[in-house]
Amino acid sequence: MSVRARQATSPVAGERRDNTLKQYWARVLLIMAYFGALAFAFRHFMLVQYAEDMLEVQWVTTPDTDYPVLISVGLAFAVALVAASGTRRARDVLLLLHAVVPVLPMLVIYAFRGAHTQYMVACVAMYFLVVLVAKTPFQTGLAHVSGYFRLSWVPLLVAMLAAIFVVGNIATGGLKTFNFSFDDVYEFRRAAQDTRGVLLTYLSTNLVAFLIGFGCVVAFARRNYLSLAVILTLNLTIFGLTSHKSNFFAGLLAIAIYLVMRSRRPLNKLLLGAIMLCVASVLIYWIDNDLHLAGTYSVRRIMFVPAYINFMYYDFFSQNPFVYWSDSKVSLGLIPRSYDVPATQVIANHFTGIDFSQRVERYSNSNTGWLGAGYGHLGFAGMAIYALVIGMLIRTADVLADKTSPAIAVASLAYSYVIVLFCSADVPTALLTHGVALSVIFAVLLIPLRHSATSARKKKIRSDGTAGSPALSPG
Repeated sequence: MSVRARQATSPVAGERRDNTLKQYWARVLLIMAYFGALAFAFRHFMLVQYAEDMLEVQWVTTPDTDYPVLISVGLAFAVALVAASGTRRARDVLLLLHAVVPVLPMLVIYAFRGAHTQYMVACVAMYFLVVLVAKTPFQTGLAHVSGYFRLSWVPLLVAMLAAIFVVGNIATGGLKTFNFSFDDVYEFRRAAQDTRGVLLTYLSTNLVAFLIGFGCVVAFARRNYLSLAVILTLNLTIFGLTSHKSNFFAGLLAIAIYLVMRSRRPLNKLLLGAIMLCVASVLIYWIDNDLHLAGTYSVRRIMFVPAYINFMYYDFFSQNPFVYWSDSKVSLGLIPRSYDVPATQVIANHFTGIDFSQRVERYSNSNTGWLGAGYGHLGFAGMAIYALVIGMLIRTADVLADKTSPAIAVASLAYSYVIVLFCSADVPTALLTHGVALSVIFAVLLIPLRHSATSARKKKIRSDGTAGSPALSPG
């Protein structure tokens, strides 16, 4: 018997397989517990606090099945079986987070709504297609590119770009709309946008969605606390200049996810955190109805609004002409526009029933992720095209992880992938405007840490003939 065969049949190997299987089923149970917590939060928070909100009351339509709860639970269990099958690789974490938002929240809404079963099944099938593409064992070749950019340079580059945005914004009159109050962000946001040019706008969205988180995590991992303090200070200044609430949390969120990813069984901790968030939001609301902001900014905004807007896109575009990317720059203006305004404004105008000025003040646009936007462009075929693209993009997360670490990659990509790509932006917009394309570029251009360590050691040997220790890995 070969050495490999003896190892495979040894008691230690059998015990390891048993532990792995136990961890897998523990994740499945945690995912189903999160599904139950979502249903609890939807019933006792969303349908109570936001019953009169026009963006939440529109879901009441005629059911097309007598068994929506049974179908929803069955699909959720299938999603759990697939999403729990990962390890600590970056792509596995991102695929799990994709199930957390918006797939499982959509299944909860469907359980209460009972309408558009065909679309709900298609969304789950497209999620499975993303998983298939992301995990198919073939080589892209990106991981073998040696690169030209050192990881240690990232915090300095991010600080410089953030400083350029701050100085440029102030030079164009940004101090007139400077605001630190969360209650006044909608009042100042549009005025702040009017003071910036196109280049500054692109820079700000790419900074917040990817670069600031990336810079903070690298600085924190390498214990470069001076650079971390500078980036966080600039991050706070950017929030004051833009009045976007999400800008306030970009750096801190990345560091928090990095710490979780460095801990033992990070996937379980992420799921437990999501469960606690749902339950705590309801309990706080029960204690005092005026304390609804915790649930509003988390359960409502992150979990249910993106999921609900996906249904809005299907509601509208299943009965009206598709967009065919005519409102996107990728069409180069060659495709005649189906509507006079972008799809996000079409949906907002149709479902809110309010005029343009009120819509901008209250809701801005009905932004959604690839599940809704893909259907709006080309129906189920558009969703399939986007699923292939999303799967390939998630594969690049492993390339970035191979050149840094899984913890750095997941923490840096969480905002641009989970919040933007999965939930709130069309794929071309996420690529060009919200840092996804930049993350791919960094994945290609970065010098792998092991190469950096080897080069530093050789240089040390050449300089004084001693075998200096390798460069410290950031984890």
